[in-house]
Amino acid sequence: MLFPMSERLCKLLVFLCFVILSWTENVAKPKSEEFDLAIQLRSGMNGKPVDVAKAVTLLQESADAGNDEAMFALGQLYEFGADGLEVSMESAVRLYNESARVGNSDAQAALGMLHANGARCAVSPDTPLSLLYLAFAAESGSVDAEHALAYRYLHGVGVPRHCAKALYRFERVARHVVADWERDGLSVPLTGELVRLGDGPSGLLDGSAAGGSAGNGAGSSHASDVVQYYEFHAEAGEAQAQVTLGTLYLHGAYGLARDRRRAFGYFQAAAAQGDAGGIAQLGTMYARGWATEQDNATALEHYRRAAERGHAGAHSQLGYMLRHGYGVSRSAAEAARHLKIAADQGHPDGQLQLGSLYFHGDGVKQDYGKALQYFTIAGQQGQPVALYNLAQLHQHGLGVPSSCAAAVQLYKRVAERGPWRSRLDDAAQLVRQGHADRALAVYERAAELGFEVAQSNAAWLLEHASLPSLHPSLLPSGCSRSSLALHQLRQSAEQRNAASHVRLGDHYYADGDWGRAAAHYEQAAELRHPQAMFNVGLLHQSGHGLPRDLFLAKRFLDLSKGVNPDGWLAVGLALGWLGVQFAVEHPLEALSWLGVPLPKNGLLAAQQQHPMPPVPSSSSVGGPWSGTLLLLNSDMAVIGALLALLLVLLLLRRVMLTV
Repeated sequence: MLFPMSERLCKLLVFLCFVILSWTENVAKPKSEEFDLAIQLRSGMNGKPVDVAKAVTLLQESADAGNDEAMFALGQLYEFGADGLEVSMESAVRLYNESARVGNSDAQAALGMLHANGARCAVSPDTPLSLLYLAFAAESGSVDAEHALAYRYLHGVGVPRHCAKALYRFERVARHVVADWERDGLSVPLTGELVRLGDGPSGLLDGSAAGGSAGNGAGSSHASDVVQYYEFHAEAGEAQAQVTLGTLYLHGAYGLARDRRRAFGYFQAAAAQGDAGGIAQLGTMYARGWATEQDNATALEHYRRAAERGHAGAHSQLGYMLRHGYGVSRSAAEAARHLKIAADQGHPDGQLQLGSLYFHGDGVKQDYGKALQYFTIAGQQGQPVALYNLAQLHQHGLGVPSSCAAAVQLYKRVAERGPWRSRLDDAAQLVRQGHADRALAVYERAAELGFEVAQSNAAWLLEHASLPSLHPSLLPSGCSRSSLALHQLRQSAEQRNAASHVRLGDHYYADGDWGRAAAHYEQAAELRHPQAMFNVGLLHQSGHGLPRDLFLAKRFLDLSKGVNPDGWLAVGLALGWLGVQFAVEHPLEALSWLGVPLPKNGLLAAQQQHPMPPVPSSSSVGGPWSGTLLLLNSDMAVIGALLALLLVLLLLRRVMLTV
């Protein structure tokens, strides 16, 4: 009876804490003009120039007056840094603590994630405290806290794996992303792949990540070049350039501030030339009331004109308006006709809307199978609403067997198309500009939300970049960049990143822990990583961490070359040395493999009379390239040496012919 009473008491205490926190959240937020001005100066909003120093001063004054939002905003500045303000995790944690004490859910979420990874050793990692902060923040409405908890339940980070709990949390986050997407309009462009540091020349970001000085950087100059290119051609009257530039201003892309009036002007100029894209975009401006009066009739007229010119987006928007009766009598059948045209041209929003018609049986015969088909096609293009709908179908078993695992992965993809995606794009830009310290802070936070690319990138920066805040003289005892990098690599490897498995394997091999190194190499090899296959081959050859087996060694080396033909030289050299070992240790088998006829008596009989000693165990092998020469009897010594030389020459010739 004692335990149930304690459990009820705990629940009562938790309830009382929520009541107190809710009360303090409502009363401890004195607003001020200083706070509003500081937020504008921090980001350059409402035409105000960016002035970080003044913003910090104003936020500190507001925080001193008890404004918990000012405490949180100031903590963010110290956590992520800004121009003229270095990253300071200690200051960030202090300010978040002050804000969280009076019930700020965003500060609680931030503390939950910082206590999970140790805030670059500013605090001790504390999983129970991290989960407590995240749970409080999630119950108070923090989307980031929901996201972090969903990731933990999915991968068992500090809690037991639980698909249903992960699905519940991810669905709530995905619902927010879909609401934001639909508010901003169906024509919002999809974001491309996120930058992964270390993936070849583009991933290395021209080397500036390793500690170049701050400046414009390759990324910012590239964006500027793109904008200048389109500006030049738009001013020359090219309609396509005008539409593209208008779209960049409409969504605030490529370093341009969002400016709907300028976007409207460019669309208008393109439409005057009869360009279907310009006409369709003008329709969207009228439909949304962006930079002009909202007017469904005018929007409909523009969509019809663009659709007559074959514009897929116009057909999609026209179908949407016809389905819902915006500016026209509702006609689901006519909507289906236009949406089918858009879908057949590969337009993701058209595919989404057509799938919705089939799901609801609106204007077409209800068909969950076709709804699944169109949602899948649109989802493959990254359409978040389509991905959300797909997740719903998998969750509830509509048109497809019910699957928690499939549904949670789809919800996760939607969740990762939220606001943090653009922040990761900004982090890549910071790396290009030489601000690796600030970029690392973004990647570390996103890593706690489960963004695998953020985990991998954080590890890469910790391994390679110049980071002033992590200078060895500033780190407490027992804290190192290597340990912080390993934390990120383990999280990334848990999400099946083969490269992270290889990097972990390299770390353990360097430390002499060959068993753990081999385990990570084998997991990466299962994911068809060529370097991992090569390494597994070498470990089988040497007997380090894996049973010594020359046949398996050759198999993995061949697999490595098959996956990555560009590695032919390294594989060729390894196979050559493997051939030497094989010829010395198994001369008769080597001759047979080469197709050399063997005598039935004589040498074979002598070999049978003097069998080879057993291959030494892995404990007697000296290193990854070591081999053990077999001791032949005195009568065979000279013949064996000559035979081995001949076999080496034949094997090298065969290798050179096959590589």
